[in-house]
Amino acid sequence: MVSGSLQLDPYTVAMGAGLGLYIWLTRHARYDVFADRLVVSYVGPRHKTIPLGDIEEVRAVRFPLGGQGVFLRRKGAGGMVISPADSEQFAQQLDLVRRRFQA
Repeated sequence: MVSGSLQLDPYTVAMGAGLGLYIWLTRHARYDVFADRLVVSYVGPRHKTIPLGDIEEVRAVRFPLGGQGVFLRRKGAGGMVISPADSEQFAQQLDLVRRRFQA
């Protein structure tokens, strides 16, 4: 986007703005765990609700280029990786709540 602005290339500026908007709308900002669901809130005006009964597995993972996250395997919907501040503690707490919900 900066390069396109300096060169006054509207295509590059539009692509950079589109990429920035995509990142803004898909970045996780907050995770709320309730007795029956996990709510993933994004920076943009949306959120995703995942029922705890749909989660098959929760585990902390390390990314190849550094950092860590939490992998959630969902029934029939594939997986999802989220990045809370303390991945290991979040994974343990979410798994504990999930097991209580299933019991």
